[in-house]
Amino acid sequence: MSVVTVESEALARLLPEEAEEWTVDDLARMPSDGLRYELFDGVLVVSPAPYIRHQRASRALFLLLHEACPPDMEVFYAPIDFQPTTKRSFQPDLLVARSADLPVDDDATAITIPPLLAVEVLSKGSRSLDRIFKREMYATSGVDNYWIFDPKA
Repeated sequence: MSVVTVESEALARLLPEEAEEWTVDDLARMPSDGLRYELFDGVLVVSPAPYIRHQRASRALFLLLHEACPPDMEVFYAPIDFQPTTKRSFQPDLLVARSADLPVDDDATAITIPPLLAVEVLSKGSRSLDRIFKREMYATSGVDNYWIFDPKA
């Protein structure tokens, strides 16, 4: 995981000159390059693409959650953003949301109402991020249920 700030010349060109913090509007201009772009109170966090072990664990959890999911709820896998504010955007590996809380636009790539469940699958570079930072960010964004799954355990 790396934290990228606007001091990076290439990324600074993506931001308006007067911007001091990243917003969800800035994320919309990021490249579709396989990296995960998230915002933690205006700070851009860039994570690498997940490993095979991570993807296998995520797939297995998705299938289990999908089978157990009531008809008025849906399970999604990354990349789908949860954007509770203009300076917060998270991409949980999996999330469960009420169908009624989803955007009416099927082309939407983000939800703004807290999901019922956010799930992060631990990877080599995400352990501290998922266990400390994301736990706090999800809790203060209205997510009541947060699971951390360690495929090595």
